[in-house]
Amino acid sequence: MNDLEDLLVSVKDYLKSNLNTKIASINTEKTAGGSDFVIDTITADDSHYLISGTYREIPGHDFVSVALFSQPELLSNYDVTKITAEIMVEVVIANAKNAQTYYKSLRYMRALYETLERYELSTIEVGGLQLTGASPMEVTTNRRELVISGVILSIAIA
Repeated sequence: MNDLEDLLVSVKDYLKSNLNTKIASINTEKTAGGSDFVIDTITADDSHYLISGTYREIPGHDFVSVALFSQPELLSNYDVTKITAEIMVEVVIANAKNAQTYYKSLRYMRALYETLERYELSTIEVGGLQLTGASPMEVTTNRRELVISGVILSIAIA
């Protein structure tokens, strides 16, 4: 992994390969516990797993977005440069405006952080992964009402 572009693509590809397994696991757990609804999986292709800044309009379907959250920190020691970046990862769904919407957002948030906790173990090129924040929120954009469930992770590459 050479740079932040590679890191963003790596996180996106990791989620595309692993997030739906975690969603299915959470659905199984919740329905066994008596829940009367599940959360949908996110189609595992490049039109549903996006890097923020690479698309001109917000997709008209549920999607996952990966983006730099803040300015990266660079530390250089002769021939080795360490980059630490905060990345925001979000599941964006339509706001159905019903009682289940908030719980769905919490389940997506959980699926994200439980999936991303395993990301560092999938590659030897990153270190120091920390989940530093999580939040569900409602937004309105282009006359569409959306719910965004996101997590922030701090990660280092060298």
